[in-house]
Amino acid sequence: MSIVLTSFQRSPRYFGDKFAICDRQPEAYNYTELLFFAPADRNGKTIRSADFFKRKKEEAFDAHDFYDAVDKYRQELLAGYCNNLDEIKYWLAELTLEQNIVLCCWCPHSKASQEQIKDLGVMACHCGIVAEVITLCRPDLTVILDIDRSDKLVPQWQFGQMEQMNLYPSPALPY
Repeated sequence: MSIVLTSFQRSPRYFGDKFAICDRQPEAYNYTELLFFAPADRNGKTIRSADFFKRKKEEAFDAHDFYDAVDKYRQELLAGYCNNLDEIKYWLAELTLEQNIVLCCWCPHSKASQEQIKDLGVMACHCGIVAEVITLCRPDLTVILDIDRSDKLVPQWQFGQMEQMNLYPSPALPY
């Protein structure tokens, strides 16, 4: 069994049950939503990386400020996941080792992640923290980051048993 973390756009490349791990998904998709993995703070309020990475529109990100904000964003995400820990553990306990799961979010196609990649070459996608939580709760599962996350996720969020993997690359797909 593996759990692949990817974008909605890349999700057709992977076999398995597909789920959205954000509070909304692109119109062309209708995946079951796992809102307990959506990015939320300790009070259950939806948060976005852009809430933490403030800059003037015409200015590039300052690397020092960005990495300070990465730490704050991670703390809020973890606090939110701690509030959802019973639901997360229940869902993970129901998974069998024969299943393949694909968890999807917007990155790297969101405006915020595209700006982060353009300015700094990395993105603060919440999938990295989801991977950490899954690995801590179910170390027997293999957590896999897609190529975008393995190449562009902030280095301190590369966690656990992650590896770059395409389960069936398709040259017919443009991404």
